[in-house]
Amino acid sequence: MKNILPILLITFISFSACKNSSQAMSTDKIEPSNSKAAKQSTNTMKISFISKGEGVDNELKDKIEKSISDFKTENKLNFDYEMKGWGREGEVDYLINLENLSTSQKKSFTSLIKEAIGNSDMAFLSFI
Repeated sequence: MKNILPILLITFISFSACKNSSQAMSTDKIEPSNSKAAKQSTNTMKISFISKGEGVDNELKDKIEKSISDFKTENKLNFDYEMKGWGREGEVDYLINLENLSTSQKKSFTSLIKEAIGNSDMAFLSFI
């Protein structure tokens, strides 16, 4: 009798833990926020500068600011970007509205920024 009680208890817990198939998650595809589909539907580029305990990479920051300025000059565009600080060591996000740029200008500008960031792990590009 002592051996049967634990076996029955384990069996009961096992069956009660199984989910009904009607409660299972749907199989709809979930797009991550940084997916290609999400990028195409947004017009705000976000460049996030991070720190790993020694502040942000100011050389990289200057390089990206120069890239933005050069792009604006070359294409005779006038768009501003907003800087939002969020950290104690100079962490900041640059929010750039690309709404008034043509599709080719957006692609060109995105490529330029990606090239400026390169392999650095101190800045990240996303679209919101």
